[in-house]
Amino acid sequence: MAAAAVRAVSEEAGLAVRLGPWLGATNYVRDGWPEHVDYFAAEAGLAGDLLWLPVQRAADALSRPDDVRILGEFRRRVTARTGCFILRRRAAYSARAVLAAFGVVEEPCADLECALRIAGESFASGNPAAVCADLPAIQELFCELCRRRLAPAPLEATVPEGGLLVVHGTAERIVAVERHLV
Repeated sequence: MAAAAVRAVSEEAGLAVRLGPWLGATNYVRDGWPEHVDYFAAEAGLAGDLLWLPVQRAADALSRPDDVRILGEFRRRVTARTGCFILRRRAAYSARAVLAAFGVVEEPCADLECALRIAGESFASGNPAAVCADLPAIQELFCELCRRRLAPAPLEATVPEGGLLVVHGTAERIVAVERHLV
């Protein structure tokens, strides 16, 4: 889904984006066919011919209540620039396309202290980073991140083989956590 979102923005708006937190989804019928749309916050490259609006003006311009709800979610979750730290569970196959959607080019494998340092640098700088580990290491790292960064609620660090936990945060706190299947 994450790689598809980046590809769709590139094809329809001509923008290269790096995904931020998932904001929600809407369902509706268009031309007699059901549609499902997932929304992510994103950081865009050069804007081209797009019109960028302040959040309230954008909300006033929308006609669908679900779109206004998603924009409200954006306002609530994205109050400051966040870093994106990805914990990927080891698998026999590559997750490069999904990692690229979040702007991660490499994924260094590291011990707990090194991974915590990488996460802290990512959250402080806003630059994405990733580590690849087995499930027990992911669970230990995620629990320690939640303890140190004031996670919004106790979260479980289960992720299937090859799956990702995507943690969006600032230097002070975790803003959102997503689970992605690859």
